[in-house]
Formats: sequence, C-alpha cells, structure tokens
Amino acid sequence: QSYINTPNLLIGSTNTPDSSSILDLESTTKGFLPPRVTTAERDLISTPAEGLVVYNINTKNLDYYDGTAWGGV
Repeated sequence: QSYINTPNLLIGSTNTPDSSSILDLESTTKGFLPPRVTTAERDLISTPAEGLVVYNINTKNLDYYDGTAWGGV
C-alpha cells in the first residue's frame, strides 16, 4: 500500500490541480480506467464506500454504490 498525504493531487500535467478535487487527472490522449469486475465480484466487495465506482464487465456499465445498493450509470 502507498499513501500520499496531500490536499489534492494532479496526475498527467504540470498545471495546478483543481482546488475542489482531491484527485485531478488530465490527458488529451488517454482515459481513466476504473477497476473491471463481474457482478459477482462486485457483490463480494466488503462494506463498499458510498460513491464507490467500478466497471461491471457483465452489464458493460459503470456501477456505483449509493450507500445502500449498487446502481448503474
């Protein structure tokens, strides 16, 4: 495990990170790749945090946890 103690982090640029974001990813040629899991693997995540996002390879959707249940985008 790695820990970075910083108020906000910018990856992919030399600009200043957006002050409202803890993580600011910038690129004009690449995207963000969230964890890719099956529905069964997603359901095995122990006590998911509200707002947790994964890509569901069964449904081909981004899934998020709303604090009570998983929903799709």
